[in-house]
Amino acid sequence: MDLRQLSYFVAVAEEGQFTRAAIRVSVAQPAVSAQIRRLERELGEALFHRDRRAVRLTGAGEALLPHARAALAAAERGRDEIASLRGLLRG
Repeated sequence: MDLRQLSYFVAVAEEGQFTRAAIRVSVAQPAVSAQIRRLERELGEALFHRDRRAVRLTGAGEALLPHARAALAAAERGRDEIASLRGLLRG
C-alpha cells in the first residue's frame, strides 16, 4: 500500500466514479482502476461495489477511508514541516 494508491482510493470514494477521480488526480482512468485493483488484492478485500454508473464503498472501503485520509494528511503535514525547516514554506 502506498500513498498514491490511497490518494486514488480517496478520490474514487469521494467522486463516486473512476473517471471523475482520474480527472481529479490528473491521471488516466485505467491507471486509477489498476491501482485500486492492486490495493484490493493486497488487502484481500473489495473496496468498492461497482456498477456502470457509479461506485459505492464496501464495508472494507468504509473502514479504510478514514485511515487513508489520515495517512495522506500526515504525509502532507510531514512535507510542510520539512519545507518550513528549509524556510521554503511561506505565509
